[in-house]
Amino acid sequence: MKKGKRKTYFRFFIGVFLVLLALCASSYRKYHLQNKPFIYTDHLDDPVMTIDEKPLTLREFGCYIFEVEAFFQRQAYAYNPKNLTQYWNTHFSVGKKSTFLYDYAQKMALNNAIADYIYAGMAESSGMESGIVDLNHAKNRADRICTMITPEQWNATGLTPGLILQVKKRSTLAARFAKEYAKTADFSNYFGNTGELMGGNGDFFQNEILPEHKVIYNEELLKKVRLGTITVNIGDTNYFKIWGEKKAKK
Repeated sequence: MKKGKRKTYFRFFIGVFLVLLALCASSYRKYHLQNKPFIYTDHLDDPVMTIDEKPLTLREFGCYIFEVEAFFQRQAYAYNPKNLTQYWNTHFSVGKKSTFLYDYAQKMALNNAIADYIYAGMAESSGMESGIVDLNHAKNRADRICTMITPEQWNATGLTPGLILQVKKRSTLAARFAKEYAKTADFSNYFGNTGELMGGNGDFFQNEILPEHKVIYNEELLKKVRLGTITVNIGDTNYFKIWGEKKAKK
């Protein structure tokens, strides 16, 4: 083989080797990132979604998570008090779709938050403001939650009493606006309780109100946020304390 051709082949093989090396490095980096343990508290200030261009952080979303997890944890206790996670891993049908309970619970929490943001925004646009009664109601709701949260749950969610009060102020204003809106809304094509229909998971809200607003989800973050593991089924968190009951586990 001539010397010139030998150099050409050598450069060619070196080039191929470098390309393969780069591909291997890229694949390893991608694999490492995909398999890196998700640490919930490292993402508290990351947006879970934006609602009409307003971001909702994971920290604030923690308030909705706490309430939804507490709701389903009570059902989990009734289902199997010796294995609470069994209920959370249940796969069941919801209308035309089937899903795991932890995914259904996440969707419920997201919809609750979305409804609060949208209704509160509509209230502000209409000139509606929170009155003394609203503020007192919000404070009572926030205080109740604060008395139920355990130290482990405070640490897990990054919530603060001030942030919970902020969420409940928005929620109270949203509920007041929704109630007024319902007085003139046309529910002729819907069946069920008006309050439920107007709620974030209600058919009227989903079909009539939500489509008029823009919600962008942080899918990468949400697929790692698994309900049933954030404020419940952790450490010594007591099911009864979540619900403010005086009973103790047997």
